[in-house]
Amino acid sequence: MVAKPHGIRGALRVAVYNPASHLLAEQEEVWLARGGPPRKVQIVSAQQQNNLLRLEIVGCSSREDADALRGFEVCVPRSALPEPKEGEYYHRDLLGMTVQLEPGLAGTVTDVLDYPSVSCLLVQCPDGVCEIPLLEDYIADVDLVRRFITVRNWDRLDITGRE
Repeated sequence: MVAKPHGIRGALRVAVYNPASHLLAEQEEVWLARGGPPRKVQIVSAQQQNNLLRLEIVGCSSREDADALRGFEVCVPRSALPEPKEGEYYHRDLLGMTVQLEPGLAGTVTDVLDYPSVSCLLVQCPDGVCEIPLLEDYIADVDLVRRFITVRNWDRLDITGRE
């Protein structure tokens, strides 16, 4: 996400979700998105700087231009991402999946929340919502083909609104 301008010539400071990845810095173009349709922009230069990426793009030549992009997501096409290894998945792939919480109770993944200590599925159920930590203690299986997640230890989950 564009965090703020860098300097006065339109460079952007981009907060990256994975500081160990150099994927964004290796792209020739990226997409900027916030609310409306994303727009494609050409990269002039990109440099990793600790947990930030200093990005210069075509058409952004002043601090004001850069400030107007604050809060935009910087995206790459799915084809630019490496294929996940066996047992791995991208958070985006989990959205909309059916979750079997307990016998007779299923829900739908509406978001993936990233906390400092763990990522959690936000699941909408008929009786409320719950957060399910993406840990082996709770996730028994993720079937990307059938779009189905099986949960274990469901009795330890707190589903808001349940009697």
